[in-house]
Amino acid sequence: MEHARPPGELAVEGGPAERADAWRKWRKQFEVFLIASGVSKESEEIQASLLVNLIGPSGYEIFSTFTYLKDESEHKLKCL
Repeated sequence: MEHARPPGELAVEGGPAERADAWRKWRKQFEVFLIASGVSKESEEIQASLLVNLIGPSGYEIFSTFTYLKDESEHKLKCL
């Protein structure tokens, strides 16, 4: 849907508590965007890629440090 607006870049300023709160809020906005835009009907890989695309440079820096267990993947939205 053209009227769905994606969340802005993730703000990663502050300490651990502020970052965790910013992540929770950003993730919720992203989930609302997925539904409003119709992307929630796409594959989990598409949704995960969109999250990484929208999170911004600072968020991507953090994302690039993630490691995954055997059954996890950067292409699984629930792992992000």
